[in-house]
Amino acid sequence: RILIMKLELCVTDKLGITLAKKYKFDRIELCVNLEQGGTTPSNGLVLLALQQYLETHVLIRPRVGGFCYDDFEKETILAEIHGLNDLPIKGFVVGALKENKEIDTTFLGEISKLTRGKDLTFHRAFDEMAEWKDGVEILKYFQFKRVLTSGRATNVEKGMANYAEIKDIFGEKLELMPGGGVNASNILNIAQTVQPSAIHFSAASLLQAEKSKFSTDRMKIDEQKLVSMLKAIS
Repeated sequence: RILIMKLELCVTDKLGITLAKKYKFDRIELCVNLEQGGTTPSNGLVLLALQQYLETHVLIRPRVGGFCYDDFEKETILAEIHGLNDLPIKGFVVGALKENKEIDTTFLGEISKLTRGKDLTFHRAFDEMAEWKDGVEILKYFQFKRVLTSGRATNVEKGMANYAEIKDIFGEKLELMPGGGVNASNILNIAQTVQPSAIHFSAASLLQAEKSKFSTDRMKIDEQKLVSMLKAIS
């Protein structure tokens, strides 16, 4: 690789697990429903990933939409974490905000206590935070290791101009991991300009639904797209 940075593949199925192993990714983020931004995967999918000895980080997100959760959703998140805690996964990808878009510190405290020994990544709820600079010390306090961010924008292209300031504020406190719209045409620019500790992408394409009364279009990893992205930074 041109630059020393880790590669994290967003994986939603067995094919993604297989390709992550084949192309020697440093780690994976496991989720499902990628076309809706990703939600919590099943325990079965987690076990399949672990069988391949991949460094596995699991997204814990109980539903699509925003990141302000009610009490039942919070209980669900904690129950999901508790159910996975004894497995040899490396970490959890989580995030929660209050209605005013500030970090839900009380809930993050509960998560932090429950996940001792696991890496914590704060997901793209960061891109919706109101006073994000104030959140850096909070995330560090609750033992978060890194932040997945599209540069405070809807995608990395729109957020490129913000990465320098984010990285400066993070300093040595948090790892910066760009993600959200990373593709073969921009991955090298992101790598060279931002020089992040890691970069996150799915290399997925929209798969036309099969013929069924119950089918919907979904995102699925595309090996050709994946190879193009790896070649761009090799």
